[in-house]
Amino acid sequence: MWGALLLGSMLFVLAWIDLETRLLPDFLTIPLWLAGLLFNSAGVFASPAQAVLGGLAAWSIFWLAGALYRLWCGRDGLGGGDVKFAAALGSWLGWPQVPLLLLLSAVISLAAWGLLALFSRASRLQPFGPCLALGGLLLMLTPAI
Repeated sequence: MWGALLLGSMLFVLAWIDLETRLLPDFLTIPLWLAGLLFNSAGVFASPAQAVLGGLAAWSIFWLAGALYRLWCGRDGLGGGDVKFAAALGSWLGWPQVPLLLLLSAVISLAAWGLLALFSRASRLQPFGPCLALGGLLLMLTPAI
């Protein structure tokens, strides 16, 4: 229960900060990453091996996606904070959940952008952190997916 409370609180805080500043600070994302490894050393949400592999897999996938976007478009699409936040979520949820985290976050982002476009408020610079936070929260609350 304490792990879920800590993770849920941090997801809310990081989503709020990203919405306000378009930044995900290292002083919050890196300790969240380490806390995921610590909680999962006892197998709270995933086995220790799944937690380590989840952090590495999420970091690798999101870093690669950001690098490919930068090569393709000539500008950043995912910042370093998004990559570290994804790695933190991967360490909490474990590697089997990382593909679902990527899918859910992308779908949430597209839906949010579509809703904003309906009301003429869409921007290419929409922060991705809140989408990651919501995707991570949904996966935390439904571990059977």
